Amino acid sequence: MVADRRIVDFRQDGEQHWVAELECGHAQHVRHTPPWQLRPWVLTAEGRAQYLGTSLRCRSCENEQPGGGFRVRPAKPADVRAWATLRHALWPAESPDELAVEATAFFADADSLLEAVLLAEASDGTLLGFAELSLRPYAEDCRTSPVAFLEGWYVIPAARRHGVGRALVSAAEQWAREQGCHEFASDTELDNSVSAEAHRALGFEDAGAVRCFRKNL
Repeated sequence: MVADRRIVDFRQDGEQHWVAELECGHAQHVRHTPPWQLRPWVLTAEGRAQYLGTSLRCRSCENEQPGGGFRVRPAKPADVRAWATLRHALWPAESPDELAVEATAFFADADSLLEAVLLAEASDGTLLGFAELSLRPYAEDCRTSPVAFLEGWYVIPAARRHGVGRALVSAAEQWAREQGCHEFASDTELDNSVSAEAHRALGFEDAGAVRCFRKNL
């Protein structure tokens, strides 16, 4: 369901980008960053005044709505065990203990690669999936920096084909915009055709295949 919310005020973030304060309590960037985003009106007090009371689509409200019996929300420290279990389902070759340690480190801010973690939660509190996000200085075939990167994306089998994966990616894209990113990237294993099709269905373009190498020193 589309959630249109009225603009009640404007402010600037730490990087001096303009942010619209919405009636629902959420905030949304309204940047003027040519040629990607063209909002010259936001640069003047008169222009901003003209947009007070107009509506913006609030993706945060949409992600909180229980449509389909689930919502997408940021991960909390209390989610560590359940999130780690989902991580092991995505990466079964990895040690469950190490995956749990990494999840704990995210909340402790202990040199975690991740910048954000989003969870899909059923109405009964069951976790249905997750999206792990980072900011990379570069990603294959991208032209801007930083690039928001989908480090991990998983939905439990019983919840697939019900919009859960799409909702997670939609919320991830909104997070990326809020970080000032203009591109969103991801990857998957060369032989994972199911994941590749899921990415394409959500608008990702194939940026090519890369073979990686290593050696002991």
